[in-house]
Amino acid sequence: MMMSNASGERSFSKLGIVEGELRSSMDQERLSVLALMSIEHELLRSLDFTDTIEDFAVAKARKTAI
Repeated sequence: MMMSNASGERSFSKLGIVEGELRSSMDQERLSVLALMSIEHELLRSLDFTDTIEDFAVAKARKTAI
């Protein structure tokens, strides 16, 4: 039971930090997503975003090939 208690407290702590700093400049959906990312940071660190970043960079490139 101690593990689930600590996990819940950690989640509320992270939510408080995120809400306190970002509440005035964001809508509720983005705030919720950031809170979830902050809580699940260990899972996010294990993911590889290399392909996603490259796809985004290609889509947003300002220069066009001649």
